[in-house]
Amino acid sequence: MPQNSHLRPRDISQSIQIRAEIPQDYSAVEHLTEQAFGHTAEAEIVRRVRKESALHPISLVAVRDQMIVGHVLFSKISLSQTQASDLLFGLGPVCVHPEHQRQGIASALIREGLAKCKSSRCLACFVLGSPAYYQRFGFQNAYQAGFWYNKDEDNPAFQVIFWGNAGLHLPPSEARYADVFYLAD
Repeated sequence: MPQNSHLRPRDISQSIQIRAEIPQDYSAVEHLTEQAFGHTAEAEIVRRVRKESALHPISLVAVRDQMIVGHVLFSKISLSQTQASDLLFGLGPVCVHPEHQRQGIASALIREGLAKCKSSRCLACFVLGSPAYYQRFGFQNAYQAGFWYNKDEDNPAFQVIFWGNAGLHLPPSEARYADVFYLAD
């Protein structure tokens, strides 16, 4: 059984390789992000996160036949009531080329990224997205866990996953993504 096979859904082709993004991938990832979202805002976020070395992003690509077909970004976030921001990540954006969607690529990218977060001793990861989609990875409603985003205190799309006992030790707080997330065009 291949290493990390538990991270990839059964329906994903064996021809997909998930690896860390390298500088030679930047242009392709930005183009892919624009295609997947239909506009440039998320691609601009990806560019800006790369420039902010303090965000220590985890950036992964999915490659099929030497073409980047998917990308996921995890970057450092902070909580208003704690200094533990070096141990907190936010997931997003995640995207897959339109011709390769619904094949398990995004799920495989997310699972691999969450495994990297966990192995880096991350306490928690937050995401703003569909609860029906993200709950399969272990995310739960962040507000019910004591966290909120952007003064929207009961947004069901804002979710969190904890590792270890982090959920018991982090104080209720507003989660704050880096400023670069609010500066996109």
